[in-house]
Amino acid sequence: MAKKAKKPIEKITARKAIKESCKDMGDQMISMAAREGQCIPNAISTGSLRLDLSMGGGVAPKRIAALVGPEGGGKSTILYAMMRYSVETGIPCVFYDAEGTIDRAYMENCGFNWDKFFNKLFYPMWPTTGEQVFIHMRKILRQLKSRKDGHPQAVFFIDSIPALVPQISEVDPSDQRAIIASMLSQYLPLVVTELAARHCSLIVTNQIRMNPGVQFGNPEYNPCGNSLQHYTDQRVRIAPYASGIPENKRVTGLHVSGVEKEAHVSGVGEDLYRRSRTCTVKNKAFTPMQVANMRFWFREQGGVGRGIDPVFDVVQFLADTGQLSISKGFYDVTLPGFARKFRYNDLKRTVLEPGYCGDMHGLLVYDETPVSIIDTCRAQILSGDAFELAKVAANDGKSTEELVRGEVTGVVQRENKKKKKLPPVYVIKLDDGEEIDVPIQKDTSKKDADAMIGRFVKIDRTAYVTSPAEVEAPAQEVSVTPAS
Repeated sequence: MAKKAKKPIEKITARKAIKESCKDMGDQMISMAAREGQCIPNAISTGSLRLDLSMGGGVAPKRIAALVGPEGGGKSTILYAMMRYSVETGIPCVFYDAEGTIDRAYMENCGFNWDKFFNKLFYPMWPTTGEQVFIHMRKILRQLKSRKDGHPQAVFFIDSIPALVPQISEVDPSDQRAIIASMLSQYLPLVVTELAARHCSLIVTNQIRMNPGVQFGNPEYNPCGNSLQHYTDQRVRIAPYASGIPENKRVTGLHVSGVEKEAHVSGVGEDLYRRSRTCTVKNKAFTPMQVANMRFWFREQGGVGRGIDPVFDVVQFLADTGQLSISKGFYDVTLPGFARKFRYNDLKRTVLEPGYCGDMHGLLVYDETPVSIIDTCRAQILSGDAFELAKVAANDGKSTEELVRGEVTGVVQRENKKKKKLPPVYVIKLDDGEEIDVPIQKDTSKKDADAMIGRFVKIDRTAYVTSPAEVEAPAQEVSVTPAS
């Protein structure tokens, strides 16, 4: 019996082969929506305007973010602020408090409504082992539906990674670091895949420790191995620092570097603050290596403070976006809706008490429908305008989008109304057909000026006027004399 001849495999192009094979992947194909502006869409706010500005809007969905730093930097406080803004947006939060240091009174003082969100959108857990955290997290993720865009379906918080105890009950202390690193290497690859598929985020805190006995190189190291550094998409380093204000050394009863004292906005009592500096050492969703200064309000009139200082945060945000300048003791704000000059105490009251209009005849005047300056600043972040303003402010007030392309068509010397010759200029014809005059530098020789004819350049359109400008006599082509 004759064997049937095998049907030859049809040879097709690589593009067609890839397109047909991708149909088998189905929902596993990556589909990313175009970004509007420069901010991260549906980002989870950190609770700080300035930190959001440096991170691109906050923590990106489907990502793992880590807050690393020494003790006293404010990692847990930022974590509480993230949970507050997540539940206020309607996103469920699961908090694994491995350190067992959650403080309800402090969270409520930071603005977290415990009674409203507890066991409704906020679920704190006290895990006994590190494996229990990841097993519980994966169990939740497997029950969620797949989603590709929008706000995260859930956000998981771990405070902190070094506090996760391995399941092995008796561990040699010398091997504990290696066992925790092995546990993370085992579970993180599984969690990363499921976070992306279910459109969820994981935010953790990690410590920075000193390795004793190191004589060369950096003695700092992150416990729990390097796997967490590789799997995190956004990593923010937080460290306290002294501002240099003389009051730091004269705080009554405290001898801690970096502590600031300031009168309370009501005029009764004092508030104590401590500064920290953040740096986004890694950010796959936005420009990395962005530095931001923060101030933490840890004591208010002798009681518990409010966490992230909103006044310092607003001032830093407005200054870095070019919407605030300080002159002769006045804070000149150009933010829409709040454009006026403030004394510091008035600006502080405006931030802390929405609707405050000022002190008139010894009375504090408020608007009937208060508008929060913090909400106005946050609206700029959500719309992407804040990033454009920060970009312009970083370039000394010049926008890179104002650079236009043109061709140098000649070198001319014009005359004013009194028939007096003006300095020679380049005539540049822009791509839209308009011609403008650009002054020639005084030390430019005739040879160098003539060599520019026919070349294409990019210039700031707003800095020059259309040619001929402010002259009535026709242009005359002349030679440029060499500089003496």
